Parts: sequence; structure tokens; C-alpha cells
Amino acid sequence: MTIKNTRSNFTIFLSGICLIILAVLLLFKTFTTDLVNLRMIGLVCGLSGLLNIIAFGQNKRWYFRPGWMLQQSFFLIFFGVMILIAPYIQLEINLTLFSFLAFFTAATQLAASIQLRALEITRWWWIACFGFINILFGVYFLVNPFAVYFDLFFSIGIYLLIAGCIDLTEPIVYIKSRKKVGTVK
Repeated sequence: MTIKNTRSNFTIFLSGICLIILAVLLLFKTFTTDLVNLRMIGLVCGLSGLLNIIAFGQNKRWYFRPGWMLQQSFFLIFFGVMILIAPYIQLEINLTLFSFLAFFTAATQLAASIQLRALEITRWWWIACFGFINILFGVYFLVNPFAVYFDLFFSIGIYLLIAGCIDLTEPIVYIKSRKKVGTVK
């Protein structure tokens, strides 16, 4: 059985594309000031969370999707609003906020991968790998070992680029594989 819903997939793709566009802008051409960078991050995170909630609402057949997409969507909206309301927070605190975002996403993705494995979705390990990648980013944002070499927004751009790619691959993960039934001799 294959799960298909083009409207929800399009909305998830749109969310991923928004994150990737912002990441490319942060990586190659940052905006004029740190405040504008933070506002753009807040707007796109909030928009991405809203698009993921809409995608979840459009596809009623994906009952197991609340495992990580819906929770992360609410957290992205909260995170985006928090950055928009208090953009003057020190940039080091923003790195801590991104570490919380990465750790929260990792926890929900690892929990969802266990659930997907129980549902016999063969690509459950993709979500588990995404969770481990988020753990690595969470540690990176907490420790910030390359602060001398990389700008804050460059690091955030790399994280948002990977988060956008995860959104783009999300519908592929949930396709149930067909089991081949052999003949009994």
C-alpha cells in the first residue's frame, strides 16, 4: 500500500524549499544587519512550521506522522515568534536556542523512527539518521567549536539547509514497501 497525497506533499516541499532558500541566502549573501538576518530566520521558521501543520491537516491517512512533524511544526512556530519578538537577544543565546531546536527535533525524530519501525515502514532508519544528525548539530551549537572560523549565520545556514533537505525527503520515508510473498513448497 502506497500513501499518496500530492497536496500535502506539495506543502511539505514548499516548506523545505523555503528553508533551503533562506539557507542559501545565509550561506552566500547575508542580509545587511544581524537584526535583518534574525528576522528572516524567525519569519521562515514560523512559515515552515505553519506549512508543515497545513500539510499534516491535508493528509488524514498519515496517523503516525504526529511522531515528529506536528510537534516540530509547533516548536518551529514558537521558535520563529520568539526570535521575532526578542531579536535583540545576544547572538550566543540564539545559538543556544538553535541547539534546543536541534535537540527537540532529534528527540521527536528518534521516537518517530521507533514507531515507524513498528509500523513496518522500511525507511524508518532515515528518520533515525536525521535524528542523529540533529543531535550532532545540537552539540555543535552548544559547544560552537568553530566560532573563530564560521559566522553564526553561516552555521545556522548549514543547519537550515539540512532541515530543508529533510523536509523534501519526508514524503519518501512514508511509502510502505511491498513485501514479496513467496510460494510455500
